[in-house]
Formats: sequence, C-alpha cells, structure tokens
Amino acid sequence: MKEVKLQAILDALPDIILRIDLDYRIVWANKAALDINPDAIGRSCFGAFIEREVECDNCVVKEAIETGRMVVVQKYVPAFKNMPGETYWENTGIPVRDTKGKLIGALEIFRNETERKKTRDNLQRTYLRLKELQDQLVQAEKMSAIGQLAGGVAHEVKNPLATIMHCADLLQKGTFTEKEKIKKLELIKNAVHSADRIVGSLLDFSKPSPIELKPAKLEDVLDGALELTRKSMSQKNIVVEKHIEKDLPPVMIDENQIKQVFINIFLNSIQAMDMNGKIKVSMSVTKFDKVVAGIVGRRETDIFRVGSSGVTCGIQDTGVGIKDENIGKVFEPFFTTKSPGGGTGLGLSVTASIIKRHKGLITVESEKAKGTKVVFTLQVADKSSV
Repeated sequence: MKEVKLQAILDALPDIILRIDLDYRIVWANKAALDINPDAIGRSCFGAFIEREVECDNCVVKEAIETGRMVVVQKYVPAFKNMPGETYWENTGIPVRDTKGKLIGALEIFRNETERKKTRDNLQRTYLRLKELQDQLVQAEKMSAIGQLAGGVAHEVKNPLATIMHCADLLQKGTFTEKEKIKKLELIKNAVHSADRIVGSLLDFSKPSPIELKPAKLEDVLDGALELTRKSMSQKNIVVEKHIEKDLPPVMIDENQIKQVFINIFLNSIQAMDMNGKIKVSMSVTKFDKVVAGIVGRRETDIFRVGSSGVTCGIQDTGVGIKDENIGKVFEPFFTTKSPGGGTGLGLSVTASIIKRHKGLITVESEKAKGTKVVFTLQVADKSSV
C-alpha cells in the first residue's frame, strides 16, 4: 500500500525521476519520464533520453556512484528526446544503497529549468538596463549641477587670469630688478596653478564613470565640493561652519559621486536661502550596537551590521524649509517646489540613489521657515582595504 502511494506521488511530479543501476540501466521511471519515452525501462539513461551511445559529459549518475555523494549540476541539453530545441535542466544524482548499505545504483532527477532560466536572464538584462539608465540619470543631474556652477567657476578662473594678465602687462612695460621679476613670475605661476586646480576639479566632477568604491576621507571630498560651490555661496554671503570630529576613519566611497551628493545638497540649500544664510556641516562616527528593523541587523538585507560603524554627515541650512506634507516626497524623482526653470527635481532623488548604491542611509528633517537638515551615513572602510 505504501509503495502504491509513493508511486502515485512520484508520478504526480513534473520532474523526470529515474532509478538507475550500476550499468547505467533504467530499472524504474516515474510517469513524467515514461511520457517522454514509454520504452525507457531496461535501456541506458543516455540512450533512452538523449540518444547517445556513451554517458553524458558531467554525468551526475557516474559521479554519484563513484563518490557516494549527491551531485547537482545545471546544464543545457541540446536535443532531449521528444523535446525539440535546446532545454536547460537541473540534473541531480543521488547514490542508492540496499538495506545492508551496499551501493546498487543512483537516483537521477531532471528538473526543467528552461522557462525559469529565461526569466532569470530577462531579469538580469532588465537589471543591467536599469543600472545603465541610473548611471545616465546620475550623469544628467551632474551636468545640470555643472550648469548651475558654471557662472561661479568662470568667476573663480577669471581672478587668476586677471592676475596673470596684470603681471604680464607690468613685465612687458616696466623695468624690474631680477628679484622683482622673479616675484612677478611667482605670482603668475601661482595663478596658473589656482586656475588649473579649479578647472581640473570641474573636469573631474563632470566625467561619467561607473561607481568605484575606495577608502577615502569624507572631509576631503567635502572640501572639494565647497571649492566648486564657493562662488555661488559668496554671491549670497552664505557662511559655512564645519564641525568635524577629529581622526575620522576613512569611508568606502566613490569620491566623485559623493562629491555630487555634497554639491546637490549645497545647491538646494543655496536656492532655499536669502542673503546672509548659514550652512552647518557636521561629521562624526556612528556606532551601530542595536538592531533597528531593516537598517541595522545581521541579515544581508540590513544596511549596516550590528557592531559596525559609519561616518555620519549632517548638513543644516537656514533656508525656507519644507512643508510637512512634502517632506515624504523629497526623494521622489521630479518632485520640486521650485519655480519653473529653478531645477529638475532630480537632485535629492539622485542623491538618495547614490547613497543607496554606497549601502548608506540618508534622511531629511525640515521645519517650515526654519531650514532643512540632510543627514547621511556611509560605511567605514575595512582596515584591510585602507
């Protein structure tokens, strides 16, 4: 009775199940197998189903018999009997022993994974396409930021150019001692270095590049972003206060993309403030010693692991703030409260996307008419990678 029930269960399964002896002969098969080849019993497994004269490459039955262990492989079968076209299978071999423990053959199971493989491949292609579009979106927002910075950067370059022109003019018209000439040439040299640094920073920032995580000091990236936004801030007489904890550990980041995070936040703050505003930037170490659902834990899906550390950066402005009903929308693509032409509405969305790709955390706090604070935390670099 038990054998009848077991047969009924195995016959109901869609997988091909074969019991094979030590000579690779099929001694039993379930209904799914016999539907493909009703004459399979007594024939070799490779002859009955793949019409080969010798065992298959990567034969799981052979390996299961030789090793006495279960073997699982995934492979394409170019011409499975009565199944036209290439099919993809999960093939399992399980050693079979008699009541005395003697090896007498193997159980072979074929599970058709063709459709599942197609689905996985389609998902992988979709993921890669989305990643490509995300990179394009990050680059597009970067170019938008460069457009907003262009005027300030041009002014920053004009100052050293004016110095160069003035010194060159004096050298051409006047008569100087050797010492005075050296001093003027030194001024020219410094001005060239200054212009080169500013232009170089802008060019580096504008380059499209895949995310490449390396250990870096977050405060150095901050200084690079402040250099590019300095003129835009000075036009509104905005003061920047920095409160940075000493000896901060390096974080695992793509410096160019995190510079974009700072610039996006700074540009939002500049636009939200009138004259004589203030931006406070703070940095400190955060230790994660308690479980926080979905954020701190021991699972792969948690952003930070219990016992790990991060560097937290807070950027607080004295701008107009965000209404309570809009605070939950600030990371949505194309959401903006700016007037037409004031922005794409992608700045904070792209910022959040960059932080997420860095396996970090970002939040926004705001109070109407009192300003906005953006806080993000990034992973501390492993000592082995520093």
